Amino acid sequence: LTGSSHKSAKLWKSDSGECCRTFSGHLAGITAATFACDGLWALTASEDKSARLWDVESGTRLRNFAGHAEGLSSAVVSRDAKYLLTASADRTARLWSVESSECLRVCEGHADVVKFAFFLDGPQRQAQIRILQQPPKPPRPQHTLDREVIFTASVDCTASA
Repeated sequence: LTGSSHKSAKLWKSDSGECCRTFSGHLAGITAATFACDGLWALTASEDKSARLWDVESGTRLRNFAGHAEGLSSAVVSRDAKYLLTASADRTARLWSVESSECLRVCEGHADVVKFAFFLDGPQRQAQIRILQQPPKPPRPQHTLDREVIFTASVDCTASA
């Protein structure tokens, strides 16, 4: 699965390199593309300030998540497929309900673009994430509705959980 500045994401056959599906509909370039829900969904983030969830089999858009003031840099779906997390140039991360597309929480506090946002749950809590700049003071966990931890990283050389 790839995303491009041409406002679309493409799914490729690994054995032949042939494009087998195109996901179109964003109004600006794609900044991130990934799979979710065991490969049943594709997730795209865009400079058009939105994330979109797609059905991989049909290519149909399932949900649209819009509300950021600037373009998105990343998006991820929680392991249980109930929540979506987006990171943006507007210096925020947003937690969304996958079911309703409603923004549940805005995570603020970075002084610059938020480049990445992750859910830290289960075995991922053991993950060691290295920041190449001087690390900030240890962050306090911010729990989502299902007790997962949200982790964000910014170009301002800070990371928050």
